[in-house]
This record gives sequence, structure tokens and C-alpha cells, in this order.
Amino acid sequence: MLAGAAAPAAPVLVSGAFVQATAPGVPDASVYLTLRNKGARALVLTGGSTAAARSVVPMQQMNMSGMTMMHDMTSVTVPAGATVVFRPGGDHLMLKGVRAPLKAGASVNVTLHFKGYAPLKVTLPVKRL
Repeated sequence: MLAGAAAPAAPVLVSGAFVQATAPGVPDASVYLTLRNKGARALVLTGGSTAAARSVVPMQQMNMSGMTMMHDMTSVTVPAGATVVFRPGGDHLMLKGVRAPLKAGASVNVTLHFKGYAPLKVTLPVKRL
């Protein structure tokens, strides 16, 4: 890519996306969505940003001996032609440091960041699980 040239749009289809509603005082909110890579090479989701929270981080949820553990991931790879699903009870994105309670029926603007591509802006409805 030439210096100063705009980054291309990520060849990704986002579907089924929503943010889990939060109660007052809850600092984080889960984001669930499906990413389908329509491109010929792997996409790397490195996180995101939103005015609604301090940061947007990919999370991995693991069940170890009946105990659920979560940890931050630095990125998530979506192989060429593949689909990655972030769902309740599994891997998801996390809005960390939510600035105000997220109420069902509202929406949140989130920008997803993919390595080597322009940021992708999505509007996510807020829903109760």
C-alpha cells in the first residue's frame, strides 16, 4: 500500500450482532456477533473502540473443572472463507469500562479493528439475554 493511501475495507460480513444490557454499576458488557470472512486470506480482528466504553477486547471463555474462566485475547483470526461466532457461553467481545448502563432497546456504535484494513463501524442493538 502506498503511503497516505486509504486502507481497504475488510471483506467481512457481520450478522446477528448485539450487546448485552447491563445493570447500574456493572462495568463490562458482552458483545455477540458472527463474522464471515468473504476474502481469500485470513482476517485478524484486533479489537475495537466505542464511545460507550473504555475499550473493546476479544475474550476467550473456557470451562475448566466446572469453573468458567475468561481471559483477554490480543486478536482473533477468521480464516479465509470461514465464519467465527461469538456467542453467549463462548468466546465474545467485551466492552470494558462501560460509561453508563446499557438499556435494552438502545443501540451502541462500535468500530471493529482488523489488521491491515480500514476500521469497520457497526451499530449494535442492546438486548437482554
